[in-house]
Amino acid sequence: MITATVKEICDAYRAFCRIGEVRLPPKAAWRVSRILSKLKLVVIDFEETQKKLFLDIGGELTTTGVQILPIERNKNENDEDWNKRLAKQRETLIKLNADMTALNKEEVKIDYDPIPLSLFNGHDEKNIFIAPCDFADAGQFIQDDK
Repeated sequence: MITATVKEICDAYRAFCRIGEVRLPPKAAWRVSRILSKLKLVVIDFEETQKKLFLDIGGELTTTGVQILPIERNKNENDEDWNKRLAKQRETLIKLNADMTALNKEEVKIDYDPIPLSLFNGHDEKNIFIAPCDFADAGQFIQDDK
């Protein structure tokens, strides 16, 4: 069982997607595919929750996701009303930021054991090279088994 924050899981998912593009020994490839399928469920849930948070504050769907459009001043709007609307939008965005931070820090348990580092050793093929950033992002999902 691995416990990680939603942010760590999203980072690990992207790292394992990159690692999965490299030819791996069969057992390593199988383990990476299994962890990817478990992490993907959390990533999809995160993306849906994130989209809902943006839509709840007036965000608009686009072809690539959701965007929040800046407010525009009405033609005959006085300064006091304009400043009230600006303050309200700032408060809304501050709350969105707090909600997103809380969502990213939420802990999730993944029912899977870390992948031993030795599985990434090439068998009859050339050495397998994986970027240090991918290992950093994969975090607790890979462990050194020396």
